[in-house]
Amino acid sequence: MVLPVPRLALRQFGAYSQRPRAPPAKPQPIYSSPTRPLAYHPPLPSAAIELYFDIEAEPDRNLDFLLGVLVVNHRTGTERFHAFLAEDPSEEPLIWQQFLALLLRYPGAPVFHFAAYEVDTVKRLAALYKTAHAVLPESLDRFVDIHAWVTQSVAMPVENYSLKTLAKWLGFAWRDADASGDQTVCWYDRWLRQGDRQLLNAIVRYNEDDCRATYRLKQWLGDFLASASEPPLAVNS
Repeated sequence: MVLPVPRLALRQFGAYSQRPRAPPAKPQPIYSSPTRPLAYHPPLPSAAIELYFDIEAEPDRNLDFLLGVLVVNHRTGTERFHAFLAEDPSEEPLIWQQFLALLLRYPGAPVFHFAAYEVDTVKRLAALYKTAHAVLPESLDRFVDIHAWVTQSVAMPVENYSLKTLAKWLGFAWRDADASGDQTVCWYDRWLRQGDRQLLNAIVRYNEDDCRATYRLKQWLGDFLASASEPPLAVNS
């Protein structure tokens, strides 16, 4: 059985959650205490329109070359992926402005991501490109770290809590089975040297799959926490 707990600061759990641990036989909600009801765990945010955000970056260049966003519209039942891609490193400020324009197009829509890198990067790019201060706080308030939610609410039957491990456990498959974040860096370097557009296509495909994996994980976690918070059936003595 799976047990939910109150949310705690990611800084307390981030390093620990990446370590291998003895997995339970099946998902277990984490209780805050034996006397707390499961309903104590807050519901996972949801909205009619939700954004799922993932970044591809090259640390050696201090460059974020792809800002990918999956827009899920539950009203219309549609999903649209936006790839803001810097085909040249000089285009980073352009894709940053394109990303901000998308956020402003959907005011109030939660922005789901996996782990802290996306928020840290948004803050860095906002400072680097002198984004209007009024825009950033409202936008950051909408960010929801699915990694933090998982590590603080559910003990999973997996060896680690990486996005690939969790999403694969849920049955999600990346179209390029051997692709990784490190691989996208190699592809991007080769693109800059060779100009082979197939390399850019592979990067975008991998980034979109990361966004969709985050969406799949969020769907599962929301359903799981909702069902775990239901009161138990009364038992007649």
